[in-house]
Amino acid sequence: MPALGGQVTIGTTLTLVAGDQVGTKATAGVVTMVFTPPSGILQNGVITITTPFNYFATRAAGAAVTGGAITCATACGTVTMGSVEVTNTPATSSAAAFGTITVAVTGGAITTANGAVTLSFAATQFTTGTPQVAGSVTVSTTQDRVSATGTLTALGGRVIITVPLSFSADQNRRGQWVTSSPVSIVFTPPSGILQDGVISIRLPWRYFAVRSAGLALAGSTITCATACASVTVGNVQVVDSSPLGNATGAFQTLTVVVAGASITAANGAVSLTLGAGTLATNDPQAGSSTGLTVSTQQDMVSLGAAVPSTALAACPAIPPPPASTGKTFALSALMALSCVVLLC
Repeated sequence: MPALGGQVTIGTTLTLVAGDQVGTKATAGVVTMVFTPPSGILQNGVITITTPFNYFATRAAGAAVTGGAITCATACGTVTMGSVEVTNTPATSSAAAFGTITVAVTGGAITTANGAVTLSFAATQFTTGTPQVAGSVTVSTTQDRVSATGTLTALGGRVIITVPLSFSADQNRRGQWVTSSPVSIVFTPPSGILQDGVISIRLPWRYFAVRSAGLALAGSTITCATACASVTVGNVQVVDSSPLGNATGAFQTLTVVVAGASITAANGAVSLTLGAGTLATNDPQAGSSTGLTVSTQQDMVSLGAAVPSTALAACPAIPPPPASTGKTFALSALMALSCVVLLC
């Protein structure tokens, strides 16, 4: 049987301007792609572009943003960019997750066979999705078969942890304990962080007590190697996630909103300090050399780093005085009191 249609070829992969190559950002520049459909494209035909899952945020079908255009190597002046839609299809037991952009060809047909077609999506047509490594892209049309894969640029860089999570006072490294001094971490986000962007710190399950989203307490700050004086700590939240309902595969996420302004400097160290009382430890647990990661909405998750133990022994109770006090009671009481004063 003869084949139906030919195979589309990609001339220039789907391309974002440099400043848009980060996660969770409305595109400020034009997004372009060039491909060749062997059979042309009929009026009201559809161009289908597949991308990695959540490369772009889902967008309901709607008119292209003003300025969006379809142009051809051989004139197709009446052709316009019609409805544009972005969908993201989760993985199933038999198929990997993927994203899809569909574009309707309106106003006329692309009649020239084997002629290059350029798609130009206007600024704000898309919002990028999850920061991710470079991936694959394909193109097909309602007349021609899917192309071979092209390469999509990565969204964002990889966060680097420079100083892992630390308690400024050792007495806070015990279970079921409201921190009495700051908790801090230093990391470098390659793309900066937009105002109202979120810093996500992943920790062992039940490391801190669950905390509803709310303002951090006094002493909480965000400071930058390159000045960002207007940036403040917004809402702080702690959530435990247990996909299987137990400790297997469970983890915790501490999220911090960047308020006040954006952190605009690329590859600049950011110091996050959460003031005393903002966090409380949960179950006492051993430290981990890789149990901590950091990501932002613009940049990919870091490699694992150390998280300190919260298994410091609890203070002993001060013993009640015996019927006849003596040196034994005095010594044990003094030791307990010393622990309370110095550590607790």
